[in-house]
Amino acid sequence: MKKKSNRKQYIICQIFICLFILLCVSLYWEKKNFGGVDLNSIVFTMTMPLEGTSGTFVVSYLLKALLPAIVLFVLEILAVWAFGKYLRSKIVEKTRIKDSFFELTTIKTVIFVVVMFVAFLGIANYSLKVFDFIRSQYATSEFIKNNYVDPNKTKLEFPKKKRNLIYIFMESAESTLQDKKSGGLFKENFIPEMTKLEKDNVSFSQNSKYIGANVADSGGYTTGGMVAEQCGLPMKVDIYKNAMDKFEYFLPGATSIGELLEKEGYYNYFMCGSKWVFGGKEKYLSQHGYKNHFDYNTAVKEGKIDEDYFRWWGFEDEKLYQYSREKITEMAKNKKPFNFCMLTVDTHHVGGYKCRLCKNEHKDKYANVWSCASRQVYEFVNWIKKQSFYEETTVVICGDHCSMDPNFYEKYGITKEERKVYNVFINSAVNPIKDKNRKFTCLDIFPSTLAAMGVKIKGNQLALGVNLFSSKNTLPEKYGFKKFDDEMSKKSTFFNDTILYPKKK
Repeated sequence: MKKKSNRKQYIICQIFICLFILLCVSLYWEKKNFGGVDLNSIVFTMTMPLEGTSGTFVVSYLLKALLPAIVLFVLEILAVWAFGKYLRSKIVEKTRIKDSFFELTTIKTVIFVVVMFVAFLGIANYSLKVFDFIRSQYATSEFIKNNYVDPNKTKLEFPKKKRNLIYIFMESAESTLQDKKSGGLFKENFIPEMTKLEKDNVSFSQNSKYIGANVADSGGYTTGGMVAEQCGLPMKVDIYKNAMDKFEYFLPGATSIGELLEKEGYYNYFMCGSKWVFGGKEKYLSQHGYKNHFDYNTAVKEGKIDEDYFRWWGFEDEKLYQYSREKITEMAKNKKPFNFCMLTVDTHHVGGYKCRLCKNEHKDKYANVWSCASRQVYEFVNWIKKQSFYEETTVVICGDHCSMDPNFYEKYGITKEERKVYNVFINSAVNPIKDKNRKFTCLDIFPSTLAAMGVKIKGNQLALGVNLFSSKNTLPEKYGFKKFDDEMSKKSTFFNDTILYPKKK
């Protein structure tokens, strides 16, 4: 009986050791591939469709996380067996220590499991700030409730001649990528053309140079960034209720720029080079004003690319810009004002996709990918400027969030806290009162985009975003970043009941 009990306890311990090894290696892999993205983002992403995920991540996880974990577990089994054999043949025989000393009793197993759990929790907290996430699920705040301005109840005065909008979400675009004299954090400028766009147009900055926006709370991934910039809201999740894929509506209480423009008779269109179902983009966009779209699957269906054609996350940005030109030209022929929104993908982590247009100007692949991306978006903007519709069109270029590529920035000693999101407003209908030395986040891009289109916003605030073209203080300017970030990270009953899970739309 003792041998059977001992064997049972041994098996239980080995199961927990196996899980411990797998989880620890997975955390290491996550940190190396996603830069320690917050747990809120992971919880949200795991509840969304994973279709469309780049195969490179799947292969990377299998080879660099699952396989090493299996190898480590096998080595641990062999080490335990060899050590046990050594103890029995050398130590036990000589010292006549009782066999019970080596027996795995229930109490010993419980202690072992608890120690393993605490050790993993410590490692997970270091990587994902688990304790902060748990705190955010319990510590409540009225901050969002007290500062929220309902877009549906705010007077918006559109100009008589409504302006078109071309909104470019540049994957992972940061002002950080510029040289130090331009406001970046590198010795050389990896995105000189994008810097030129900032200098020639309106670009809001937190200093006297060109340093962009802080990532909004829960906005460190694509869908979260899109919600922040187009709804002025954080993509917070409630761990007790979070099952967004089981709900019929995505953020039913939120109002996006797509919905506001749709009410004003705009034709909204979204285009990306990946599968738009990934990460909940389809649910968010289709249910918030973007009923028309073009993605990887559309390109295959329309015969623009072959069924077996797949690069990176779908098709490369070179093709995306080409298809965008075609669609925008088509939309411009109609009498309706249009809102064309696009999302690039070549600069996605890790390392980006080096297309045929990329040059070997820098020693790092990611830097070369960014230089290529800078040239492509600059050429695209120049094409727009040559079109007949340009005079009545506002162009906005923003990063969706800061890059999750940890290797590139860590190599240069750049911390996550130093990095900012790129922004530029081209052919704005209004000039800013103050565009430098502002404290702001991606939430403020929402009303600022409408203002750049010539829309007058009563009170100059929508949701939690403030119109940067106005003199009104943003929430970080009013409260300071520390208080703003702390309060935004807490649980908001108002957000859950009004935005996330309202009873009625």
